[in-house]
Amino acid sequence: MCGFAERFALKNADLVASVLPRANRYLSARGYGNKSFVWVPNGIGIKNEAKFPTNSTEEFSKAYEAVRSWKSQGKLIIVYTGSIGRPNGIDLIINAFRGNISTGYGLIIAGKGDQLEHLQRITNEHQIRNVHFCGHIPKDNAEFLLTLADIGYAGLRNIPSLFEYGISPNKISDYLQAGLPVFLPIEPCGDPVSESGGGIARKAETPEAVRKGLEELLLMPQFERQALGAKGKAYIAREYDYDRIARRYVEAMDHC
Repeated sequence: MCGFAERFALKNADLVASVLPRANRYLSARGYGNKSFVWVPNGIGIKNEAKFPTNSTEEFSKAYEAVRSWKSQGKLIIVYTGSIGRPNGIDLIINAFRGNISTGYGLIIAGKGDQLEHLQRITNEHQIRNVHFCGHIPKDNAEFLLTLADIGYAGLRNIPSLFEYGISPNKISDYLQAGLPVFLPIEPCGDPVSESGGGIARKAETPEAVRKGLEELLLMPQFERQALGAKGKAYIAREYDYDRIARRYVEAMDHC
């Protein structure tokens, strides 16, 4: 039924829009390459600098104290926000912290999902250090945590058939807007990390590969990480702003 609905819609459409930047390749592969196409990502409003949340939760407060403690020891902070399920590959970064990486860095994981308890149990059983789970927290709480971090981890598993035409997780645009360099452990696919130059997008399917990718960013001089973050932030302001997306829609309709 879904396939029938898709074919009917594509056959009769004058303009096709998608959050995936390479969805035009999907159209071409199915015989609809003559259709007008416009890429319209999930927008993100341009925000003022995040401030300490007035509605901070107990979970946020514990995460904040963990970050403060790590920073006082000179550790750099990696952050992940979002769903914690198998497709997100959080087990890869957890197991990456079983090695020497755990001595120099701290990892904050904010979110919930069906893998949360399993990953907490692994962390406890193997006594993996410097990892803090804070569960689901309000968005403004999470946005403030991003301002304290040094790296954003955009956990996804490398599934070519799923990501062949692009990706659209909101957490990546949140990281980039916060000026964080991002590690995306999948092959580049028109994603905002590789398109902006705001981090590293690289196939990493093992904890060792994830660790190497993270350390490549973490061992950079601070000014180099800041330069990557600035590239990502400028890209989000340019391409993900609602006004720009609206203009993109209007221009596409005008050319149909």
